[in-house]
Amino acid sequence: MTAAALSTNEMLAVLGSRALKDGQTVFTGVGAPMLATALAQRRHAPRLTMVVEGGIVGPQWRPGWLPIATNEIRAAYRELAMVWHPDRFPQDSPLQAKAQDKLRELVLQAYAEYEERAAVTT
Repeated sequence: MTAAALSTNEMLAVLGSRALKDGQTVFTGVGAPMLATALAQRRHAPRLTMVVEGGIVGPQWRPGWLPIATNEIRAAYRELAMVWHPDRFPQDSPLQAKAQDKLRELVLQAYAEYEERAAVTT
């Protein structure tokens, strides 16, 4: 693959990965920094320790999975939580009770997904 075939973000990840050394500990955010760290671990720095912004230290990569980020789960569930927030419905209405149940279910789903993703990456 030539440099011309890479996107700007991919080129940034490649160049960033070259600056990382085996045995280092690095703090990384999402996007190009995370790609750079993963590339460095796979290519030349297997003992590189990553600290992900979500608080995960030293994730082990599994193909198709990235470590969770600080806002990833919250962002994924925010829209549904806003639709089903009990304060959006009249007090003591059947819809408010349904909304409370639905919001509780969404919160449990979000935590389950967070725990699953954290288990995969630690």
